[in-house]
Amino acid sequence: MKTVAHDTEGSPIALLTADDAARACLVVALVGETIADGAEFSIEDENATALLGVTTGTAGDVLVGAGTLAANKALRIAITAGGASAAGEVTVFVIAIPGA
Repeated sequence: MKTVAHDTEGSPIALLTADDAARACLVVALVGETIADGAEFSIEDENATALLGVTTGTAGDVLVGAGTLAANKALRIAITAGGASAAGEVTVFVIAIPGA
């Protein structure tokens, strides 16, 4: 679990380290602060292949995405800070199951 805001410590922020096997991932994002003025969160691999993009949401919204994280790829959150009045915060939960 990781909580990040639109102006957090910079982008990208690691969620899962790379592994030598592919993993099936379920990503759940809870919006903690309403997303505004261009703030965006992308839960993606190192090649910017998104499992879940969070570009809109009101506090309390739950968004879900799923996909396969390729072998030797880490999962991260890339953040777009947005404009001068940007706002937004998400808490991300990831369930990763090794591929067969």
